[in-house]
Amino acid sequence: MKKILFFHFGSGLGGAPISLAGLVSGLDRNRYEPLVVLTEHGPAEELYRKRNIPVRVESLPSGLFLKPRSIGFRRLVHFFKNYPITIARTRQLIRSEQPDIVHLNSSALFAQSEAVRQEGIPIVWHVREMLRRDTLGRLLLNQIEVRAARIIATTESVAEMFSNRDKVRVIFNGVDLDEFNPTVAAAGRTQVRKELRLKADDFAVVILGTVSDEKGHHILVEAAKEIVLRLPRVRFLIVGATEVSESYRCSWKGRVKCLLKWPMDRCESMKREVCQRELEDFFFYVPFREDIPSVLGAADLVIFPSLAVEGFGRPLMEAMATGRPVLGTRMGSSSEIVEDGRTGWLLNPEDPEDLAMGICRCAEVGDSKLREMGFWQRKRAEKFFDLRQQVKLVEAIYEEILNRGTGCTSSAAGCEH
Repeated sequence: MKKILFFHFGSGLGGAPISLAGLVSGLDRNRYEPLVVLTEHGPAEELYRKRNIPVRVESLPSGLFLKPRSIGFRRLVHFFKNYPITIARTRQLIRSEQPDIVHLNSSALFAQSEAVRQEGIPIVWHVREMLRRDTLGRLLLNQIEVRAARIIATTESVAEMFSNRDKVRVIFNGVDLDEFNPTVAAAGRTQVRKELRLKADDFAVVILGTVSDEKGHHILVEAAKEIVLRLPRVRFLIVGATEVSESYRCSWKGRVKCLLKWPMDRCESMKREVCQRELEDFFFYVPFREDIPSVLGAADLVIFPSLAVEGFGRPLMEAMATGRPVLGTRMGSSSEIVEDGRTGWLLNPEDPEDLAMGICRCAEVGDSKLREMGFWQRKRAEKFFDLRQQVKLVEAIYEEILNRGTGCTSSAAGCEH
């Protein structure tokens, strides 16, 4: 029995912790003993406990997020200030747990990787995001290459960031195809639409994920007026809309924002913009829920209008597995997940007019075309996004490290294109 220690920074719900939950749940427990370490309490911890995934929370506050956006001076100060204590606590944790392999679930875990390196434990580094192309980004990529025994890239777009591909394996995220399938989605459609007070002839457009600039929520708001004029029965479901916690509202940041009448977060900012455009009757805000297949079943179209190159567009994969029409942007992982015109449609990023036209065109597609598209979506999901296949590929990496050391081969394995 080999012990695999997983680290994930934070405890919010998103694609990375959900993908990790699927991976850990699928591991062969006769061969591997997993333990997930989160750096704070939160929804991800609750999700793991519900799925009987061994999890513990340790205060390891130093995280370095180098996505293609400004990191800010305070974020850098926080990273360096907490760097020594994070290394010390991580080393203590490793000595206590004595893992055979450490699996890092994000590029943000730089301090933790230094602690693992000092303890001499092989690292599998799961890179799920696109990084900045500046000096800091190149430095982090270089250190990932140096410190990791193997690097798992979620797409070719992510893999192409690395100058040395010898250690890199491209493995798409996976989804449970028994849970995410057209039958389950169809069975939940009526109930979810009833809960959300959608009428039979409403055209439900779903966008999954935490409200953020990068995911294109504000582009949808800009496009909505034109869509409503052309498609009066359209309804936009913002699934993953968060409510600001009372503790944040009472913090000094929250009090300042309240005093200045600033929005507390991106979701509140979006709600204000929707009201200013007098579109509140067309937007429905749905908190995160676990019955995502049923939510997808309630959708007539799933959109992923990302503005930044994503490490992986999980909502596209989940929607395709359930046979729901998808609309993404022509960039990064979306272009790898969706075959434009066959398993979905791709649009120009950051283009409200193109998004409006695309949604209206999708509403006019006939049933025969949708059935054909759903067939090819499911086929593609079975070929590339089967969670069982993903787990086997990751387990093969573990065995490669455990049985043959950390010597690298020259080919990147994991998926076809």
